[in-house]
Amino acid sequence: MDSNFNKSDFAGLKFKVNEIDLNNCDIHHSFPEIKYHKEFGQEAISKFGSKLKFPQVFAYICYVYDNDSPFIKAYDSLAKRKKMAADAVHFKRRLTGAFEEEVEDIIRCSNHIVNAMIIRFARIKNNAEWGSLLTYSEAKQNADVALLDSTLIARDREINMKISLTMEKEISRLQKAMVKDDNDDIIKMLYSAIEDEELATPEFIALKAFQRENPELCNPYINRIPIEQYMEKVKENESPHEWDNPDLVPEADE
Repeated sequence: MDSNFNKSDFAGLKFKVNEIDLNNCDIHHSFPEIKYHKEFGQEAISKFGSKLKFPQVFAYICYVYDNDSPFIKAYDSLAKRKKMAADAVHFKRRLTGAFEEEVEDIIRCSNHIVNAMIIRFARIKNNAEWGSLLTYSEAKQNADVALLDSTLIARDREINMKISLTMEKEISRLQKAMVKDDNDDIIKMLYSAIEDEELATPEFIALKAFQRENPELCNPYINRIPIEQYMEKVKENESPHEWDNPDLVPEADE
């Protein structure tokens, strides 16, 4: 736990990373919910450099991007918050005082593996906001498509223009609320996740199955639920978002 804060300051964290030994712990055992997301899986972690430890990286993400983190409340400057959090999780510094290059990449949002983890964390922490972000993105897309219709009457064009601008403002607000970071790479990763979510709707999966195409590529739950069960859920009109509950998914063999 960082000495600048009291234990009570971390009470709002989604994951109480301040209570574990970041140098000697099984992070998946401490927080089993995250192991059902590929961004936090062993394949992603195995791509880390030798100087990065996953528990430290995960704690850093929690400290910097959890809206209830004391680091957000204490440091208005994002750059300051990142460096203070990096020290709190004991990321290594060189003799010169600078962080190791692998750590600097994380702070600069140049590590795409960690960027994906940040977006997944934001989705876990802000599930309601994520749902709204998807809805607003779809509304803006529909309004923009309508504006391309040359037969649209002036009144309808004005309405769709207002919808598009309003949704753009709401998307920007939610983006800031979710990730607390305006780095271009993070924003690109966020919108990439939105596009992937749109491709993973039950309707899209069902259409691909009907066309006898392999739907695995567009099924984000493929590592957590067999495709046969997935299709059964689709036929029964069950929401795929309900399957994020780890209790509903058989635990994968280690």
